[in-house]
Amino acid sequence: MNVVTLNELRRALGADAHDWITNKRDGSLLLMDKPVMLCNAMPFIRKGSVPILFGDFSKVSIKDCGRDELQQEPCNGNPDGLVCTVTGYLNCVLEDKQAIWGLKII
Repeated sequence: MNVVTLNELRRALGADAHDWITNKRDGSLLLMDKPVMLCNAMPFIRKGSVPILFGDFSKVSIKDCGRDELQQEPCNGNPDGLVCTVTGYLNCVLEDKQAIWGLKII
């Protein structure tokens, strides 16, 4: 899940958030006692999205596809200023289909 989703969950759970969300000493995160990874590439929490994945992330292999794109855009419409964005593409392979589960918002 991304940080925005984590904060939304904490806000929605209020005083009970500590019963559902645990930050471990090693920096890992548990949701309902299941490992959850923070990744800002995950979608935001909204209807129809799957913003939370949990499970055994040791069964996930992430490899660089070797495909990067550089996009250049004028900064605030000013042709003298330039905003550059680099996007790297990754290949994600789930070695065990039962290792990771998603929470879909309906």
